[in-house]
Parts: sequence; C-alpha cells; structure tokens
Amino acid sequence: MLEVKNISFQYTRDMQVFDNFSLSVNDRIFGLIGVNGAGKSTLLKLVLGLLQTSSGEIIVHNQNIKNHRKEVLKQVGVVFENPVFPGWTQVTDHLLYVGQIRGLTRQEAHQEVNLLLEVLNLEEKRQALLADLSAGLKQRFAIAQALIGSPSLIFLDEPTANLDAKSRSSVLKYLRATARDKDLSIIIFSHILDDLEKFCDSYGILHRGQLVRQEMIAELIQHEFIDHYQIRCLDPQELPKIREFLLAEGFEVLDEDNQEILVALHTREEVSKLQQLQFPTGVSIHPDRGLLEQVFFEEIGANS
Repeated sequence: MLEVKNISFQYTRDMQVFDNFSLSVNDRIFGLIGVNGAGKSTLLKLVLGLLQTSSGEIIVHNQNIKNHRKEVLKQVGVVFENPVFPGWTQVTDHLLYVGQIRGLTRQEAHQEVNLLLEVLNLEEKRQALLADLSAGLKQRFAIAQALIGSPSLIFLDEPTANLDAKSRSSVLKYLRATARDKDLSIIIFSHILDDLEKFCDSYGILHRGQLVRQEMIAELIQHEFIDHYQIRCLDPQELPKIREFLLAEGFEVLDEDNQEILVALHTREEVSKLQQLQFPTGVSIHPDRGLLEQVFFEEIGANS
C-alpha cells in the first residue's frame, strides 16, 4: 500500500526533517502518531508529491509518486489538518464536482453525496455555503470530500480534531465500516491516542524524523499492560479507608487527592487482583491512560 524507502528531506540547510527514513504500511488502518514537529505533516506532503525528497523513493499502490503522481492521486482521498475550501460554493455542489472529477457520472455522484451527507450528519447543510460552516461541520465535510468517488486509500491528518466525543465516535465507526466494506485503506495522523487505539489495526510512532516503534494493535494489547490505575470515590470521606485497604492488600499507592487515589501496578496479576477487590458502593477503577498513550510516552521519553 505505502512504501517509503530511505528518503531524505530538509526545508533548509539547518532544518533537516528526514535522513534516510523508511516506513512500510500494508495494514487496512494504520495510525501514525508523534508530537508537533515530529514530521507527520511533512511526510504526508511528501507522499502526495507536494514536496520533493532529495533522495529515496515513495511508492503508493506499487507506483512511484514522482513518476506517476497523477495516477496515484486518482486513487487517493485526503483530509488535511486545517482544510481550506472555496467559501463561495455550496456543500452539495462542491461534493458533486469532486465526485465527477474522480470519474463518477452525475447520477452516481448524487447517490454518493446523499449517502455521505446522511451518515456524516450534514443533510441540513446541503445548500449551505462552505464559508458558513462551523469548524466541526467543515471537518465532516472534509471527510465527505475525501471519501467520495470510492478512493482505495485515504490519508487523514487530525480528522476528528474539531469534533465532539459523540461525533468522533460515529465518524470513526463509519470510516472503519467503510474500510471493511469497500476495500479501503486508511492512514491516519493523529494525537488523540484513545481513538487510534480503538480504530487502527496497527500504529507507528514518529519522533524527530525517525520511526521509533511500529506494531499491530493486537500485539500492543498482548504484550503491554496499564501500569497506573485511578481509584475514584463518590464520597471523599471514604478515601482514607480505601487507601489503607489498598496498602493492606500490598498495592503501591502513589498519590491521593480529594476525589481519587493513584495506584501503581507492576504485573498482570496485580491488575487482575485489583479488579477483583470488593470496594464499597460508589468506588470505581479506571486506567490512568490507554495502552497506546503509555507506550507513546515511554518511547518519546526514551528517544528524547
């Protein structure tokens, strides 16, 4: 699907982003994560041919982007982090235009537009000018534009950044179903790690222009475990008793405030033991962070 082979790129003599960088992606849904400045957006522009590498090659669906950019882009949909659209056009008109550019007949384009407006909750805005859309609506419109014409690969750069939690969940659920049903591959660049952990088949961590980790989400779940849990209590007066109870059971209590206790765990057996404890009513146990978030910060710290 995507092969990035030994590429180098620099904006200026003193600002090198990639030096002999490689990445291979063949999974259905791949997430690339990294802090701001790690090189994610630059990599996307290189893959799309908007920037040129000084060495190496980029292969998309077995075609070199330098030699076959036009053919590659016909198969690709994109959502940029801060999408810009011609504000004077209407939602429906613009989507129909994009659909026909991608080879749909006008009837086929109408059918796809109607479906996308429905599933992305844009039906009430079909005649709205793009300039009048809120940030969240514009983000959903950008996703619709990326999907119309049934591309075989889409790149999503922070696609849910302006969406609320409910909209993020519904959009990602639809994208995953579309990937399954329409033979679509997705490469997503995002910092919302909880979403990626649930959405992706595999992930990679990009740090300072280097790929420091890449694996399947299934491998992450199998080999890693959450090492910090929050014990929350509706009645703050119960917290001292709960703390003493945890200490008596042999747990390492790191912190306590007026609403929760933070516990450090070291083995899977401790996780199982914690989850089996009988707490009073109103007490709940929550992972302090997701697996992907935990691994991300470990890798970033180890490579800083």
